[in-house]
Amino acid sequence: MSSYYESNKLNPPSPECPAVGEVSSYRPSRLFTALSAAVTSSHPGDPSSLLEGLLSLDAYLTRRLALCASSNSSLHQKILRYLCYALELSGHGVPWFSLCGLLAILYIPTGSHVLFSYLVHLLFLLVADIIVVAPIKLYFQRPRPSFNKGSIPLSISSVDQYAFPSGHTSRCVALAALFCYMSPFIRLWSGLTILWAVSVSFSRIVIGRHHIFDVIAGAMAGVVVFELTKFSIQMVF
Repeated sequence: MSSYYESNKLNPPSPECPAVGEVSSYRPSRLFTALSAAVTSSHPGDPSSLLEGLLSLDAYLTRRLALCASSNSSLHQKILRYLCYALELSGHGVPWFSLCGLLAILYIPTGSHVLFSYLVHLLFLLVADIIVVAPIKLYFQRPRPSFNKGSIPLSISSVDQYAFPSGHTSRCVALAALFCYMSPFIRLWSGLTILWAVSVSFSRIVIGRHHIFDVIAGAMAGVVVFELTKFSIQMVF
């Protein structure tokens, strides 16, 4: 190991480098030292070392953006925290499944084609979201940030304890894409749904529920869920 660094004129990794997920108290200079050390800890191009460095960077940047993760916050941070709680509830699966039940109740006496179309699309999307996201969470089992405070309201599954990918983000991105797809000519409605999806996604980081990579992966999963929903409905109907 030492001969490698001597031959390439590189400094060996510092023993003071933080472990993954423990970089919140480190200054940016130490963070990049840790990232460099992780990448070169074994040999150039080692995927596991690169992954450790990226996770360290993810944990550090997430901690910097988690503006209202602590309960000991200022007044404006507490207001932001309550706003994040409201956004969290709006993107939870339970209210959306409840909306499906309401649409079904309204459809039975009216027989409205519009209600039926929204009901089918919404139900397919919510089920597809579970099918896509839940197995990934169970496979990676990445814990939520250490500074996350409290449990997620309305959590009904042990899967919710894991962070990667963000289920709220995947669901909201898929829903926003679905509403834009079904109402392409209502620009105001489309704009509001996109704004809502972005707000919910960013709030997951601000409140300390998810890491940045969790949210990015959740957004990608949301696109997959939307495409899977369209494909499934075309196959069935």
